[in-house]
Amino acid sequence: MRPPDTNVINLRPEAPKVEPDRPCWGVYEHWVTNEKGRRLKPGVYWHSFKRSAGDDDSDDDKTDRPITDEWIATPVIVAARTTNSDDGSEGRFLRLLTDNGPKEWIIPMEVFGGSGQADAVWHGRHHCPQETRPVHGVPAGPAPCRSVRHHMPARLA
Repeated sequence: MRPPDTNVINLRPEAPKVEPDRPCWGVYEHWVTNEKGRRLKPGVYWHSFKRSAGDDDSDDDKTDRPITDEWIATPVIVAARTTNSDDGSEGRFLRLLTDNGPKEWIIPMEVFGGSGQADAVWHGRHHCPQETRPVHGVPAGPAPCRSVRHHMPARLA
């Protein structure tokens, strides 16, 4: 008789560990674990420190301050910078991870002049209901590595 198989397959692997340089923004497409061991779901985060009445804005001794990871929205990845072949206007090629799966969206830069929330929510991006910062306040991080030229059809009157 053969002994039982002792190989164990971990069906819930460890989430990658992140140690953001606080305060900063972070975007994660998959579950991650912060430096204190807390699991963070996929999304856009504001990584900062909890503030108390005695806090000042100095950067001294960040190691003793309690941290906070504020979930802002489902993941939004800026994949490329775009240029409209008709008029040369610029935009961004975004990848959104929504409840209905991934979506791709070319968004003109004019949208970032206002809050942009209505259009982004229409495309399936969820955001934290308590969050009052406009979506355009979330920086895109480093500049996209690639550019895409696109043709934007004229809108029907």
